This record gives sequence, structure tokens and C-alpha cells, in this order.
Amino acid sequence: MPTSSKISRILEEKYIATVPSAEYARTYPDMPDRLRGVIDWLDKNLRGAGFGFMLERVDARVAEIQDAWVRKYGLTPAEIRLTAYLVNGGTIASYAKAHGLSRNTARNQLQSAYCKTGTHRQAELVSLLLKA
Repeated sequence: MPTSSKISRILEEKYIATVPSAEYARTYPDMPDRLRGVIDWLDKNLRGAGFGFMLERVDARVAEIQDAWVRKYGLTPAEIRLTAYLVNGGTIASYAKAHGLSRNTARNQLQSAYCKTGTHRQAELVSLLLKA
């Protein structure tokens, strides 16, 4: 199943046409084709099985910070998404709603992040991650 025209258009506008630098484009000239291949595979294998998927473009600096959180605290991708949302001023309730999760699932992810970082409160977690 080929990538739908809407997804192709979004890829072109948001991901492929906005290469962060000329050096990146020289280093990874086949990245647009590789990205299209990944999307086609996801579309064929996940959507057909009843799953959805999400693409998110992350600024290079944000990616570095989040990688540091993974290395230092062992946070999972779900915990990273939640903690980054909280660091940017979001709430557990709005995160759960925005990501289609129950509040209990979001709270469980937060509790896991507390355990991994040695924190006990949301403000303490946010403060710690802003320093990392």
C-alpha cells in the first residue's frame, strides 16, 4: 500500500523540504528516500493491522537534551515525551488527552520517571531535567 497523497504532502512540506543544513543534505543525500521507505513500511504494516503512527520532527538541540536524559536516567521514549511535555509547561491531564492516554497511564509513566531520576514531585523532576 503506497503512502497516501496527504502523508506524502506532509512529508514534503514538513520533513523533506526543510533539511536543517546543506551539510546535513550532503552527508545524508538519500535521507528523503529512506524516510519515504520507512513511512511506506509503516503504512503497509501498521495501518493495515489497525495501528496508527505519528511522525515528530525534533530540533537537533532538543534531541541532544533528550538523548542526555536517556543516557543519564534511562528514560523510555514514552517517559521522554511526557517529561518533555511537562518541562514545557504542560500538565498530566492535558498530556493524557493530547496523546490519547488515560490519566492513570500518564501518571504511571510519571511515577516511573520519578523512580529513574530519584525525584518525588513533578516540580523536582522538571527542575532536575532542566539542569541536565
